[in-house]
Amino acid sequence: MGLFMRVSLCRHAAKAKAHVKYIAFRSREGPLEERGAFDRNSDHADVGRFNDNLEDHLTRHPMANKAYKVTLSLSEREFGQRGMTSWKTVVREAMENLQKQWGMEFQWIAAEHMAKGHPHVHIVIKAVGQDESGRFRQLRLDKQRLEELRREVDRVIERRRPREQERLLSRADTFLRDMEAALRSLSRHDQDEDREWEHQLWLRGRSRSRDDGRGR
Repeated sequence: MGLFMRVSLCRHAAKAKAHVKYIAFRSREGPLEERGAFDRNSDHADVGRFNDNLEDHLTRHPMANKAYKVTLSLSEREFGQRGMTSWKTVVREAMENLQKQWGMEFQWIAAEHMAKGHPHVHIVIKAVGQDESGRFRQLRLDKQRLEELRREVDRVIERRRPREQERLLSRADTFLRDMEAALRSLSRHDQDEDREWEHQLWLRGRSRSRDDGRGR
């Protein structure tokens, strides 16, 4: 099946802000899932501040696009096979790489939903960015850029896969070493008990011999 991506454009600030609040604070399926959103620097992004920036002087014009809504999803099976435990590192690295590739710095916020069957992440990208000359201009996610976005996310996942697998294999090796050490310790304990039992039998044998000698 591979990576699923859905993108839509928000032309109205109210709808964009409502979507940000929805992805950040909607109920989660798993008991360990935290509500809230993350961004480039924090696992607890300031949702209110991001929403305020969606309606600043750069996007206030009625005809200005406000934001892009992006959803990335993998099947639960593929998510596990690719060694992933979270979307956060993947999204951060992909967004950083795309900003360099497109020569534009832009604001984004995201929330991951570890839904059973299809763990996914929602990303909201402000439709205005700052280019390398310092000018603010519209960020246009055309067909080419959307394909670049998809490819970059796939590349980041694949680049990270060996590191994730090595980490999991390292944890498995540590577990096996601990088990082997525990079994060796248990074996030594059993051997000590056997020696102690043999010693007790030997002492009883000597005691009987002395008793038999006295009886004669």
